Amino acid sequence: MNLANKVAIVTGSGGMGRGRAIARRFSREGAKVVVSDINPAGGKDTLRLIEAEGGQSVFFPVDLRAADGMRERGGGAIVNIASVSALGHGRKHAEVPAYDLARSGLIRLTTTLGILGKRDNIRVNCLAPGWIAVPEVQAYVDSLNPEQHAQRGVPNTLITIDEIADAVVQLATDETLAGRVIVWWNDEPPGFIPVGDPGYERLE
Repeated sequence: MNLANKVAIVTGSGGMGRGRAIARRFSREGAKVVVSDINPAGGKDTLRLIEAEGGQSVFFPVDLRAADGMRERGGGAIVNIASVSALGHGRKHAEVPAYDLARSGLIRLTTTLGILGKRDNIRVNCLAPGWIAVPEVQAYVDSLNPEQHAQRGVPNTLITIDEIADAVVQLATDETLAGRVIVWWNDEPPGFIPVGDPGYERLE
């Protein structure tokens, strides 16, 4: 995969989790990376890591309504990050309802904007993962005993930040994908919600 002369804008990439991993993954594929975060110090740390690996990046606050800029460039790709907490009726959900509601909205926004793929060459896709091994989540999981794991619905394995980065790059670079959602439950392989699925009956 060669992303030379491409620009990747990665929001939330100034922390120690998936955003930084995604930014570094795009850089390794040759893309110029715009690191965006509310934490300038963290953003500069990400810049240093990318530049130490021979990549090119800048830190810049980004207006997430970047679609006009993409149209001017002839198209682009947007990858939204949702969560499986927005799915799975009957499963344990987040203790903060607004989180699940916001993630549900991202999934629906993605499928609704799928039309932009053909109309404006702007492909909008979404990744909805389960528990990710970012430092704070890993520390929480490590603090629990086996009984607490079972009581709190903690999965056997966490999705690594590098696995998340790989999935995001796939969604951003596969030109056949627009308006698609990858669902990735822990301890299960990731899969797409099929086009036309009436209510997330299965994955493909």
